[in-house]
Amino acid sequence: MTREEALDLMGRLLEGVPEERLPLVAAQAVWGMGPWSSRAAVVRAMAEWVARRFGEGLPPVPKALVMAACARAFLQERRFLEAIEEGEYALAEAQQCGDERVVRTCRALLGRALLQNSEVGRGMEALAGLGPDGLPPALEPEVLLAMGLADIVRGEFAVAAEDFSRAEQAAASLEAPYGSLAQWHHAWARAGRVHALARLGHFGQAWPMLASVIEAASANEAWREAADLLALRGALKLASGEYEPDDFRQSLGALSRVTEASQGTDFLAGLPADLLGARGPEEAAVRLEEAASERFKVRDRTGFVVSVLGSAGFRAVAGDFLTSSRLLDVAAEGARTFLWTEERAAIEVASAVLGGRG
Repeated sequence: MTREEALDLMGRLLEGVPEERLPLVAAQAVWGMGPWSSRAAVVRAMAEWVARRFGEGLPPVPKALVMAACARAFLQERRFLEAIEEGEYALAEAQQCGDERVVRTCRALLGRALLQNSEVGRGMEALAGLGPDGLPPALEPEVLLAMGLADIVRGEFAVAAEDFSRAEQAAASLEAPYGSLAQWHHAWARAGRVHALARLGHFGQAWPMLASVIEAASANEAWREAADLLALRGALKLASGEYEPDDFRQSLGALSRVTEASQGTDFLAGLPADLLGARGPEEAAVRLEEAASERFKVRDRTGFVVSVLGSAGFRAVAGDFLTSSRLLDVAAEGARTFLWTEERAAIEVASAVLGGRG
């Protein structure tokens, strides 16, 4: 959807709406736009339209919803500082209006932005005591996504999987056409569940669940998200013995559509955002190896394994089976050193698979 199409949609949505309800309906239209990275500019254009149309006359609830929608769009673009700033403004407006449902939603968005910016203390404080009880389906997934992220930060992966599953179910109860927030919530809740399952070592259970998420990202031309998800699927399939070179080739095709450098890390995809902008398998492999080294130092088991397997896969696609084999050997030795039995098994499966292709 282009900016012009979005503004045209705003006009059609507001036709016939009584003047007294216009601010809230307009804010709901902004809130209801899925924040895929390809649509973030559209969300902000719609928000600017609302700001110009109503100015200082915009009540606190609609204003909080519009600001929260902008924060979420910044967050999806990994522009964390801007997401935090916009989230703080949204929460301040929500607290003025006294609507606890909106307050909780804004707290969820702010907390998620803080955690993704590695501000764990402030993020956990923002999310303390947060729950979805009593929230309408349009707001419930937002809170559950934040709760799931907090669970992952605490290392409570089984609880995170349950929170993401609840978010997915809540989003599924709504009509979810392409481009809508409900569709985005459903897709990203499922991606969150995949991430939690992978952190539990359930690689084979996790990777098939990514198909619908990748489809949704591609349909919305969200190539940044699609690239992360395709590479993650390839790594997980490699870990479960289902490696296919086309998985990584598809990821590189998505990467080629990304023209801007990215910053930060997408917690749901679990892969370094530095992958974005890679021009081929060799460069992608180097970046993944660097990420694997960083994750190894902090002993993030699954993060390390997924990065190593992804790197080995890219090396194999490039035809460099020798480097791929050496990389897996080093990874297996590290897993043995730290007694990572499950992770070592996944690496050995990958070695066997790639060893037969060299």
